[in-house]
Amino acid sequence: MASRIHPTAVISSEAQLADGVEVGPYVVIEGPVQVGTGTILRPFTHLIGPLTIGEGNDIGTGTVIGGKPQHAGYQNEPTSTIVGNHNIFREHVTIHRGSHAGTGVTKVGDHNYFMANAHVAHDCEVGNHCYLINNACLGGHVLMADRSMVSGNSAVHQWCRVGRLSLVSGTTSASKDVPPFMIVQRISQVTGINLVGLRRSQFSQQQIQAIKHAYRVLYRSKTPWNLVIPQLEAEYGLVDVIAELLQFIRTTRRGVCHSFHEARDDRENAAA
Repeated sequence: MASRIHPTAVISSEAQLADGVEVGPYVVIEGPVQVGTGTILRPFTHLIGPLTIGEGNDIGTGTVIGGKPQHAGYQNEPTSTIVGNHNIFREHVTIHRGSHAGTGVTKVGDHNYFMANAHVAHDCEVGNHCYLINNACLGGHVLMADRSMVSGNSAVHQWCRVGRLSLVSGTTSASKDVPPFMIVQRISQVTGINLVGLRRSQFSQQQIQAIKHAYRVLYRSKTPWNLVIPQLEAEYGLVDVIAELLQFIRTTRRGVCHSFHEARDDRENAAA
């Protein structure tokens, strides 16, 4: 099936559109852009190469993918953006290409949902089945693992990681790594477990109970982590989800989001 292209669209001679691509009114495709079969470009979409977009994506009105990174040191170096298959981008989503200060590539996986006005900055990597809710913002170099969610009006600081099946709640600021399977609220505070996400992903009862235990000893007790982590490893190290959680904690570079109790203690100490 041939592509359907509205006569008002402006398409670069370097662009390559697969069969079945729909190009709506006033779409602009600039530079070397590849678009896969069945992708829909709704009115006023702006695609800027180097950019590769896979199959079956639905790209909403006013969305810009591949724009220059918002980085003061960027000097038009040749960087790029890669988007996978079957993603939904609602109105006015912005995805910026990589920068010289990172990998040089911004990557989006498959089956993700970007709601209106969501922003993905330069050098980010978004996995599969992720959600960015309205006005959610990822700073540069953020890694967002599979099936994680950043809720409305929330921001993730540059260089942070958002762990698998974690949930950043609405109006939250995450300036540290968000651990897998956890809920983060307020300012980088872990307040619970993403039980809804775990059950929807068909985690076993054994896995869920192990995560609950890890949450209690990491975030509800006041035992130092240098004592808790070896204990968790000895008791639950063979449970895959606990091994994943502990590896995430060990490999942090920005630190891991803390508990509500730690934040309260910090405030009380500052006021004393």
